Amino acid sequence: MLAAHKRGREDRRISLLIRSTSIVVLVAIAGMLVQMMMTAVPLLAEPTIQPVAADEVPTSLSELRSSRPSWLPADYPMITWRETTAQRLWVGISPSNGLTGSLSQWFAADDQWREKPLRFDPALPSVAFVDLLPAPGWLLGMNPDGNYWFYSLRNSAEHSVLPGNLSGVVPEHTRAYSLPGERAYLLAADTVIHQLHIRFVGARPALEKLREFSIPAGVGVIAPAPAGQRFLVIDQEGRGSLWHTTTGRRLVSLPENQTFTAAEWLAPDSFLTDSTEGESQAWRIDVSEGAVTLSTLFGAVHFEGYGAPVRAWQPAAGAEGYEGKYSFLPLLMGTLRAAALALIVALPVAIGAAVFTGFFMPERLRDKIKTAIELIAAFPTVVVGAVFAILLGPFVMNSLAQLVGLFLLPPIGIALLGLVWRAFPVFANQPRWLFALPVVLLPVFSLLALLGYQAGDWIEQTFLGGSVLHWLALEAAVDVQYRNGIVVGLALGMAVIPTIFTVAEDAIHAVPRSAAMGSLALGATHWGSFRDVVLPVAFPGVVAAIMLGFGRAIGETMILLLVAGNAPINEFDLFTSLRTISATLAIELPESAVASSHFRILFLAAFLLFLITFFFNTLAEVIKLRFQRQFGFEE
Repeated sequence: MLAAHKRGREDRRISLLIRSTSIVVLVAIAGMLVQMMMTAVPLLAEPTIQPVAADEVPTSLSELRSSRPSWLPADYPMITWRETTAQRLWVGISPSNGLTGSLSQWFAADDQWREKPLRFDPALPSVAFVDLLPAPGWLLGMNPDGNYWFYSLRNSAEHSVLPGNLSGVVPEHTRAYSLPGERAYLLAADTVIHQLHIRFVGARPALEKLREFSIPAGVGVIAPAPAGQRFLVIDQEGRGSLWHTTTGRRLVSLPENQTFTAAEWLAPDSFLTDSTEGESQAWRIDVSEGAVTLSTLFGAVHFEGYGAPVRAWQPAAGAEGYEGKYSFLPLLMGTLRAAALALIVALPVAIGAAVFTGFFMPERLRDKIKTAIELIAAFPTVVVGAVFAILLGPFVMNSLAQLVGLFLLPPIGIALLGLVWRAFPVFANQPRWLFALPVVLLPVFSLLALLGYQAGDWIEQTFLGGSVLHWLALEAAVDVQYRNGIVVGLALGMAVIPTIFTVAEDAIHAVPRSAAMGSLALGATHWGSFRDVVLPVAFPGVVAAIMLGFGRAIGETMILLLVAGNAPINEFDLFTSLRTISATLAIELPESAVASSHFRILFLAAFLLFLITFFFNTLAEVIKLRFQRQFGFEE
């Protein structure tokens, strides 16, 4: 009695410890989810602006507008420039409305700048707005009448307007403004602001209309932000509002109890306004608030420089003011594509091994074989990815036709041998033959694999010009990338085989043997007994195994980092690279600025990945539990 009482107390303590640990784990998971949601919520929240104390900002807008470099002319009403360590280039509209400029080169031997003036044809049309394009050698000029021209600056001795489609018509406007990155422009009309962007058709630029913003009270002052695709508007009635160019919506309005006359940005997250009372007020905003919408995250968006709306993931670039592209669809497509390819590779091997091990194999061998297969899961995924990226990946690409024959001929040949086997019931119904099938089929499988490899090589040399990759590129216009879906499927499929095998084998082996023995006693074959008696009972467990393997493939990171190529391509193609959500988090999260739009969008992507894996894993567990309760046995 004393020993039993002591064991009971120990059991209660262990049970309490397990429950406490479970609660701690649940609280940690809940805290992680709350953290991800709190980080991502500002993206879709209603933007707000906060006033800033006057002693933290310049006293007037004039301090901000006198920030041109000292080497530029001070009295030019419109000027644009580029500066590097060895070159200074500027073009401006002089007080006499003439187009002029200069190019300065730094000579280290003389320790000085040498300036060479740019000469423009006096017959060129007059312009009121000029801008040097990020693409070297191009200058844009516009006038309020609605005409624009592109000038070529490659010949520094003589410059003239180029003919053809390098001139065109834009909406009539009163003022023009350059947006961050200088790839798009805002044209202020009476009650409409037109957004235009530069699109290169080949090597020739063109100016096209992108979208427009309605200002019913009339456009007064426009102040584009230095970064972040936002701009301030003060209408003719002195009311201010903040707009976003990529989403095309008004983010927030300035307080209506004030009448504003001017505005200027201090930084990407703060700006300064003047009111009719002569007071300057600084305001601060969260740059990530309102940066995206559900439409921009999952729908097609017409970005600057693109001819049509696209779904793209390009969050950052070296150029200041780059318009970030945050579509989740390429990442979702890459995630699902990788998981589907992994299942295509893993299911035949894992389910086939689970069926034979769980039903046909003797118990004395089952434990050893099952342990050996499950040991595959002990391999670090980074090792698996490295092996495929460095060794097996190049081999797969160089031997694609041979591997197709290697994978196709053995199952076809063994299926035909199975039909022949069934023609001799004397052998087919003998248990010793059944249990020895792996040993018998091993040399047969090896021979068929060798024949398939040789057949693939013969087909490639005879019909495909010696290289299946070149044939695909020339005849089928398929660009085969070095790291592609095929390599991803093979590497990731190997990683998920143990997960699918373990759960499926447990479900099959848990079916009472008495039911199968009864069907065998009534004259059924071993396969017929499995198909008609065991499989219907174990099927929910097999489905759960497939779902768990799918969830495992969705959340994999290291293998995909090494073998997927990490190109966010919005296509389901075997021969192109892909990028998954998990790989994106591993690559970009360490480099993103804290509290930036990019940072918050990555947390939103992490939350989306959690929801996907949680759905599939929960569904798999629900199916397993229902299967256990229905048939009254445990794994």
